[in-house]
Amino acid sequence: MEQGQNMQVPATTVFSDLATFEGAQRMAKMLSASDMVPIQYRGNLPNAVIALELAQRLGASPLAVMQSCYIVHGKPSWSASFIIACINASGRFSPLRFEIVGDGDDTSCFAWAYDLANDREKVSGPPVSIAMAKAEGWWSKNGSKWKTMPELMLRYRAATLFGRLYAPDILMGMGTVEEVVDSGGDVIEADVVGETATATATDLNNELFGDDDGSGHMTPEPGPPWQGEKDERKPARVRTRPKVVEKFKAEIDAIDTAHRLDTWRLKHRNRIARELPKESDQDAVFAYAQERYEALLAGENRPKPEEAEVVTCPNGNGRVPVEYCKIECKALDGCPVHED
Repeated sequence: MEQGQNMQVPATTVFSDLATFEGAQRMAKMLSASDMVPIQYRGNLPNAVIALELAQRLGASPLAVMQSCYIVHGKPSWSASFIIACINASGRFSPLRFEIVGDGDDTSCFAWAYDLANDREKVSGPPVSIAMAKAEGWWSKNGSKWKTMPELMLRYRAATLFGRLYAPDILMGMGTVEEVVDSGGDVIEADVVGETATATATDLNNELFGDDDGSGHMTPEPGPPWQGEKDERKPARVRTRPKVVEKFKAEIDAIDTAHRLDTWRLKHRNRIARELPKESDQDAVFAYAQERYEALLAGENRPKPEEAEVVTCPNGNGRVPVEYCKIECKALDGCPVHED
């Protein structure tokens, strides 16, 4: 069987066309404003858009990608646990398994799984050993987890090699942050909006494994030189479309219940973004829809007036309200209808 497969790019990505790209920017703007995303995405619209592109290619949650993708030396790197999760969720292999053999420096591990597309053929990745970790210098790195968590690190590295060999489209040519910590220098620069943070291998290990003994450090430095400079480029002109706005308002006016209007907003939000590239036009339509929604909701919740009690008048006046009898009728005394 082939040990590598061609990367399959989705039919639609965030860069497919202008409307999709603008929609991605709106989503990325919301994500980059959240405190739940890592610092390299906060307030950084370009990074958030690229994270959306990666998530769409993998068919994964954008938040999961952001939490598992580290930007090191200007290049994105996956966490090993995320690679294992993606391989297991791909549907191409059985869940990844690991086999550890040997003792001491001869302890080695390899990852294996059944290839579901080839009659469950068993496929195994290259072995990784403690001796290899020492020979490559991973073991002696400052802040390395190889000394304290050797079996976990063996599994992580074995999973990475398995993915690089049998599922390169899932890794998309990217390495893992564990590899960067092991093979890079002592200092790793992670670009962050507004500042450049200098992190040691210990810092990244503490973030990955949750082991903070206070030995790491973060030294903020001045931001990149382009920050604060005025951008002289003229933005592309996007024209307003008042007729299209009125068309959407007419559709909104034709809806007679709050529930149907809420469904309409969810169903047509992408269409609104596609037909109205100018954000102010989109905001006008959504604001009009919200006003209409609140008005319909208020009308549906308004209590219905109680129906007046009506009786048949014995004096030939037909059906009349009881209140009329009490106020207007001159023959109320002795009336058989009101004897009680």
